[in-house]
Amino acid sequence: MKERGLLWLLFALLLILPPFLDEYLRHLLVSSLTLALLAVGWNLLGGFAGQVSFGHAAFFGLGAYGAGILSKAGLDPWLALFLGGGVAFLGSVVALPILRLHGAYFALAMLAYAEVLRTLAILLEGLTGGAAGLFSIPGLYLPGVDFGAKLANLYVILGLLLVGVGVAFRVRYGPLGLGLAALGEEEAARAGGVPVFRLKAQALFLSAFFSGLAGAFQALYIRFLEPPYAFSLEWSVYPLVASFLGGRGTVVGPILGTLGLYLGAELGVKQVLERGYHIATGALVVLVVLFLRRGVFGFLEGRYAVVRPRG
Repeated sequence: MKERGLLWLLFALLLILPPFLDEYLRHLLVSSLTLALLAVGWNLLGGFAGQVSFGHAAFFGLGAYGAGILSKAGLDPWLALFLGGGVAFLGSVVALPILRLHGAYFALAMLAYAEVLRTLAILLEGLTGGAAGLFSIPGLYLPGVDFGAKLANLYVILGLLLVGVGVAFRVRYGPLGLGLAALGEEEAARAGGVPVFRLKAQALFLSAFFSGLAGAFQALYIRFLEPPYAFSLEWSVYPLVASFLGGRGTVVGPILGTLGLYLGAELGVKQVLERGYHIATGALVVLVVLFLRRGVFGFLEGRYAVVRPRG
């Protein structure tokens, strides 16, 4: 099955199924789709551009705090949602010098950047609420729509994910994707006149925006924030693992990896192992990465010769 067809099928199922689920399962879907949007954002940089980051909690947290602060200041929460992504974008501009680093140095510098932002969120008490965090953040609102229930939130995050996937699809199969693919041999690309730094910067900007958008939605969904949560290492590790699991460098791979990893853990592994389920889930991920090095969709793409669409 072509990637485009698989994406349409996946989104059709996610559109049709929620009304038939209970509130708990809807909440799990909201959480998993938020993580999927974060993974799609991570993959724009870590997959397409090959710049593996250990610090995307930086952009998630910036988006979350941006949306939370703006919403509490009286701005319309819908506008605050997208401006949260804009705050994360500005954070990526600050992080541009890190793109001069390579490999493990880049990954660790991004991790350090996220930790610096977490510390600043604690220190800037007048703006962020400090260690106590932000509470009673005004959530999304539409007349006649109950955002206290999970269904409306589920369709909002599904719409945001659809936008992220649309951009990722255009990147992978467009001119930018071809340029990013050349970064696998960076020195050769630079010698051939490829604008390496500019391409990396474009991938970083897009990656930060959509990662921040995931954080902004999460802040407006749970309606509270504190620095250890907003800049948790989980927001850096989860998209990385999910992308490798589903297929780093593909469009649908990070989504499949996130849904399989999160829902599999919550509905499967946790039900069998009340304790130690993280170990069991981690072991399963290691096995998949070892034996399916291109991830689940990457494996299927190679085995069944998925054709890259034009445009």
